[in-house]
Amino acid sequence: MRLLRLTTLYERYLEEFYGRNRALNAAPYALQRAALDQDAFGWADFWNEALRPLGYEVLDVALNARQIQRAWAKEHLGRAAAGLSDEAIGLAQAREFQPDIVWLDVASEPLIRRIREEVSSVRLVLGWMGSLVPDRPAWRHVDLMLSCAPELVERLARQGLRAAQLHHGYDPRVEARLERGRSRWEVSFVGQIPAGEATHTSRARLLERIREETDIAIFSPDGTTRLRDAARARLREAVGVVGRGLLRAGLPERSLRRFPRLARAATEGPARRSEISAGLRRAIRPPVFGLAMFQVLRDSHATLNVHADYSPRFACNMRLYEATGIGTCLVTDWRENLAELFELDREVVAYRSPEELLEKLRWLASAPAERKAIAEAGRKRVLREHTYARRAERLDALIQEAIR
Repeated sequence: MRLLRLTTLYERYLEEFYGRNRALNAAPYALQRAALDQDAFGWADFWNEALRPLGYEVLDVALNARQIQRAWAKEHLGRAAAGLSDEAIGLAQAREFQPDIVWLDVASEPLIRRIREEVSSVRLVLGWMGSLVPDRPAWRHVDLMLSCAPELVERLARQGLRAAQLHHGYDPRVEARLERGRSRWEVSFVGQIPAGEATHTSRARLLERIREETDIAIFSPDGTTRLRDAARARLREAVGVVGRGLLRAGLPERSLRRFPRLARAATEGPARRSEISAGLRRAIRPPVFGLAMFQVLRDSHATLNVHADYSPRFACNMRLYEATGIGTCLVTDWRENLAELFELDREVVAYRSPEELLEKLRWLASAPAERKAIAEAGRKRVLREHTYARRAERLDALIQEAIR
């Protein structure tokens, strides 16, 4: 079966990736695709590789990766590519690929509707929600919603949507792409920490609490806000104000949806500004993505994981498997299902409070042999049970059940 995966990538990552690889800006589509996959950001080509043995052909499309999308359009559409929007190019890719299944985390109702109306091969549409987002009309056109977080699966079901849980995983091919050397960091944290957003409030508070008592290296985009990012945030807020004003004035929501960015800004509500302290902000290093992120994990004796606030009960994020898979000792917040995924304090280290976290970080620093044994046991567990190849079996079963 053919599966088309439609997504978007962090704008910050795309800018840095193409900034580091300037020759790719004008390179052929296939060369850009191979380079992006090699860099292992997000899901990269992990599902493609995992699903192939099960009889799937997967096409990954990052709608906002404009260099690679323009390259595809130029090669496949010729002069007709001029002036096409990101979503129009994605629709053209769907028409050409003729997928049986479309899997998307892009909550664009016009795009989903047009794919369903114009691509007759489509038998099933899957949606993905990896974090807490406002209710979107787009999901009404999806046959099955997937999420890594059981809390979100429950929420989607309450909304009347068919939903199922699917864990993240690890692709062992990443390891061969990294450099080997001495560890640089005693303990690291890699991730977003915008305290002004409800999804990461606990994360920011925890880092504030422990940073002065540990030698933690923090890598996050939230300490390096650029003028361009600030300008974009202000523009989004202004667009949202206009959209909400139009709705209050009586404009039907369906009319607003003809302009996806305006509708999205209006329904998301006003942005909440970061409240990270000046001290924490000074401690934050520039963000790392893709292979650079995996390299930081590899170069850390231990790495800290803090789930977002939308998942207060269950362990579900990507770092669970990325850090352990690469062979780093993972120190993660306790969740009620964590013991189902890993053996606590043997394959990963769990904490329930800032005080317990500090105690366990001190213990790991003083017991390198035990720390190394935990890292190796966690790695073996991931390679045995938590690879994308194992997750592909679950995804295939969900697809087969939904198509019947």
